[in-house]
Amino acid sequence: MPTAYKTPGVYLVEKDAFPGSVVEVATAVPAFIGYTEKTEYNKNSLINKPVRITSFAEYLSIFGGAPSVRYTYKKDNSNDAKAVLSAKPAFRLYDSMRIFFQNGGTTCYICSVGGYTVEKEKPDPGDSTKKITVIENNEIDQEVLCKGITPFEKEQEPTLMIIPDAVSLADAGLCANVHTALLAHCNKMQNRFTILDVFEGFTERNLEKDCVADFREKVGTMYLNYGASYYPWVKTNVVSSNEVSFAIIEPEKDDNGQVTGTPYKQLADDLKISVLPDLTDDDYKELVAAKLENFPADLFPINIEKDFDAVKKTLDNVVVPEAKPDDPDDVKNKEKIKAQLNNLCSYLQKNKDLIKIFQRLSSFDMTNDDPTDLHNQLMAVCPAYVEMVSQMLDELNLMAPSAAMAGVYARVDNSNGVWKAPANVSINGVVSTAVNMTNEEQEDLNVPLNGKAVNAIRYFIGDGIKVWGARTLNGNSLDWRYINVRRTIIMLEESIKQACKAYVFENNTATTWLTMKNMIDNFLNGIWRRGGLAGQTPEDAYEVHVGLGDTMTADDILEGYLRITVKVALIRPAEFIELTFQQLQQKS
Repeated sequence: MPTAYKTPGVYLVEKDAFPGSVVEVATAVPAFIGYTEKTEYNKNSLINKPVRITSFAEYLSIFGGAPSVRYTYKKDNSNDAKAVLSAKPAFRLYDSMRIFFQNGGTTCYICSVGGYTVEKEKPDPGDSTKKITVIENNEIDQEVLCKGITPFEKEQEPTLMIIPDAVSLADAGLCANVHTALLAHCNKMQNRFTILDVFEGFTERNLEKDCVADFREKVGTMYLNYGASYYPWVKTNVVSSNEVSFAIIEPEKDDNGQVTGTPYKQLADDLKISVLPDLTDDDYKELVAAKLENFPADLFPINIEKDFDAVKKTLDNVVVPEAKPDDPDDVKNKEKIKAQLNNLCSYLQKNKDLIKIFQRLSSFDMTNDDPTDLHNQLMAVCPAYVEMVSQMLDELNLMAPSAAMAGVYARVDNSNGVWKAPANVSINGVVSTAVNMTNEEQEDLNVPLNGKAVNAIRYFIGDGIKVWGARTLNGNSLDWRYINVRRTIIMLEESIKQACKAYVFENNTATTWLTMKNMIDNFLNGIWRRGGLAGQTPEDAYEVHVGLGDTMTADDILEGYLRITVKVALIRPAEFIELTFQQLQQKS
């Protein structure tokens, strides 16, 4: 009611001339869940606490750097220095953040569920009655990852849910448990979408093992319209060559964690043979050397007789009996030995700089030495080492596509709007796909009988790598077949929902109804003008209904309900373009 004035004077009354407005919510704010280097910031725990960041530099400041990747070197039956096996577990969040920002990502949330290492108590080897604390690699755990989802029930801004570490779990079943938890969370919140990775999506599909069929079977049938998936994995350039060297190779260990080898010594020997194969020649194996007292001490690099097995056997291990001058065979053997030794000395003298490099590698100590210079020298002189580094680099750069696609979603949303399908676009930082496919091979991916579409990432000659699919996992639904349709509705629903909160407990009368109708109408008109809704006119693009006899009954008003119905004509992508050509009869 108007204020009842009792004191004479002049009073000011201000009236709002315009209704409230609907503010469009953000559409590409992903939430990443995984393991990080740091689990504390400013002495406060980061475990299961979502943190909003806007740059990769901010991620580094709060959550730390990359996991310490380690490889185990094993010598195979040949002298081939390629037997490199990756160490587990593979923490993927750090590199996922790099490719996310590289593809246009900006604001996102990070939820750390644990560190790369963990402290554990174990019996003291020297005293079984005592325990000691040791630091070991943390294990990626399905339940731990799922616990990281729960804190986001209290966050309103995130619109995408991604767990890159899910594909590093032990098997596809555990990975699927994380996927179903993500889909259930998105359905519960109704304001977000999830991008799921195909477990072992770097393998080709065949009758013996089909990673896509396995993914479809295990992901279930619930809430599929809230998720999308992509196949195959991609080969990236996120990890640069200067991040990989022999320094990430560690000794092979047995089941008890005991070192069973010396990787740099074995690696050095194998690499030496690949560069200096003459040292394994049969002629040198036949040498029977005397004590070689007259050999110049400075002829050989430091300690070569201790480090170089082939040379050591040649020069130290065998003794020649005294030659008899009257024995022609003995004299002949002595001359042969002398000639071979001279050849060996000349060969070693010529290649002593190379041998020094391998000696440095053989005795390299990570605690005291800097690997950069030695790594660069090996890259320059040893093709086998270059190939081995390339092998490790390829494995580190093989990535599941969810984080890259989150960046693509952000880039497309910012440039075209959430109503544009995130397809027929390139992915930054990707050099190739793990699997190449044909049009026929994509048919089952895109339009399977069960509707669980998996979007393809393909290479096209002249165009490069393209995202070539825009369907949700609910491909059989005409309502929710396309990703942009699902995400546009999420944006409209959340934007209007937040604006309508201001009218809770307002009078449930025609004045309130009209105010809210105009507010929603103005918002949808703005979306239509930007190209977000289909239709030649606003009347064709959307409708807003509210009022007694339209969306409500008298009983609804008595019970406190104010019902509003919004109808929108959403934009769907032109997925199949058919060109029809027909010949005309000559007319002139």
